[in-house]
Amino acid sequence: MKTRQPHHPGTRALPNHRIPASLGVLFALAYPGRIWTMLGVVVGAAIALESLQYFTSDRHGRLPDLLVKASGSFFGVLAANAASKT
Repeated sequence: MKTRQPHHPGTRALPNHRIPASLGVLFALAYPGRIWTMLGVVVGAAIALESLQYFTSDRHGRLPDLLVKASGSFFGVLAANAASKT
């Protein structure tokens, strides 16, 4: 039996954006001065996670989800980098 998640209009992308952004912040704070490496790691992880969803029958990787996760990761790294420079 399939369970359904509650639907809240306009908030679908929020968890998909928040978690990668938090991961980006943590990586950027852990490795200060390596902004390009951390951008590659977190955006690459978002690409890998969405790509791996094609190998399971109950998940569907989609481009909009990838863009939300990649942008969350990107802005998380940039925010942590900007905060550490002040």
